[in-house]
Amino acid sequence: VALTGISGSSPVLQVEMFPADPGGSHDATLQGISSVRYWSVLLNSGSLSGYTAQLSWGSNDGVNGTVSAVCVAYSSTVSGTYTNGGGSGSGDQSAGTTTSNSISTTGSLYLTLGTTNSDNSLPVELVSFEAAAEYNKVDISWSTASELNNLGFNIYRQDVENPDEWLLVNDAIIDGQGNTSTETNYNFTDTKVVSGKTYQYKLESVSLNGLAVEEKTIDVEIPVPSQYALLPNYPNPFNPTTNIKFLLPESQQVTLQIYNISGQLVKTITQNQMYQAGEHVVTWNATDDTGSRVASGMYMYVFRAGSFHKIGKMILLK
Repeated sequence: VALTGISGSSPVLQVEMFPADPGGSHDATLQGISSVRYWSVLLNSGSLSGYTAQLSWGSNDGVNGTVSAVCVAYSSTVSGTYTNGGGSGSGDQSAGTTTSNSISTTGSLYLTLGTTNSDNSLPVELVSFEAAAEYNKVDISWSTASELNNLGFNIYRQDVENPDEWLLVNDAIIDGQGNTSTETNYNFTDTKVVSGKTYQYKLESVSLNGLAVEEKTIDVEIPVPSQYALLPNYPNPFNPTTNIKFLLPESQQVTLQIYNISGQLVKTITQNQMYQAGEHVVTWNATDDTGSRVASGMYMYVFRAGSFHKIGKMILLK
């Protein structure tokens, strides 16, 4: 913030910027105020008869519509009602300034960015962005304290070994709240990950008029199983399909076959196929190698990976 045109009796001012929502409202002269930052202009001594204030914005301040509509908004209390202090923004949506015509006051003030046009979102206030990784998935969660004109969110992923390639991981935009002043929690699960790799995730908010703003990034390392394991199939009993999960601590050739209780081979699901380290799930649809449906009863699934060998039992019900 830059202050000029100060007059009065030996005023001593203390100016400070706060990267937070002032928590106030706005009067009928404004369409919105920022939920991202505000400035305090405190009069420590002397008196004031007026001054002009210039505020600057950056790419994360939500100026995504009519730049000239951005103005200086002021209030006598931080969470009070903000009034249009004048000004016409200049610059572009990523960076610019707006200067008040003149603010008349006899005391301290709080300043923030305001807009006289509703196409400026003055945007999402992000509280947290976190991720928890398992062998085959990453659970991503984030919270917003408030949202203005927020259409929703996108999540991008990149392999740290190929840092120039960002991939969109959500099939459709994750709906936002539009306009809200209450905390909102979001969750998304990415299942297209590989054990042992490290990924970076990027959260992007998208306003109602299409402006995308990068909110935050986070690094996530996908764990690798410490040993070979064959887990019980699920569901069991089953009809018509069941899933068989196994863990590999390293890349390995895998053979998985289904036998009936007489010891006859019924189905080869995979034979000497290479799988990467991590958690894997295969499905059996109760058919034999010819594609015909098998009879109900008990079956055994035999798993081999390197020197690891294990047998499980399952029941097909009809």
